[in-house]
Amino acid sequence: MLIDRSFAELLASPQRDPTERRIHARIRVETDVTLGGDGRVLAGVSSDVSVGGIFVAAYRSLPRGTRASLRFRLPTGQVMATGVVRWTRDARPGIIAGMGIEFVEMGELDLAALERFCSEPASRTLSSDTLAATRKV
Repeated sequence: MLIDRSFAELLASPQRDPTERRIHARIRVETDVTLGGDGRVLAGVSSDVSVGGIFVAAYRSLPRGTRASLRFRLPTGQVMATGVVRWTRDARPGIIAGMGIEFVEMGELDLAALERFCSEPASRTLSSDTLAATRKV
């Protein structure tokens, strides 16, 4: 049986979902997120983050295409970025409302903290020293 080479390559790498369009792996993390955009300030909670973007669960979503400033804290440090709302999701039974935001601007230190969190599994857990340090800030 003749199989298209690209299809065979997809079958050979089962860890990658062929319907997944994201380039960067998502890391599950729940952290408070402050969003500013469309003349409003919103509070939300992340459910996952990657080097490319973040999903924020929020009571109200910003409209698609809105440019927003974001601030959130990871175990590797605080991250401030500018992003664009790429998609929104309404609440349904068992589904949390929120929005997917692509990062479009970020400072070097913020990017370093995000990359460290996303690439090093050990950096994803808070030590008691880290907790104490974040409470003093």
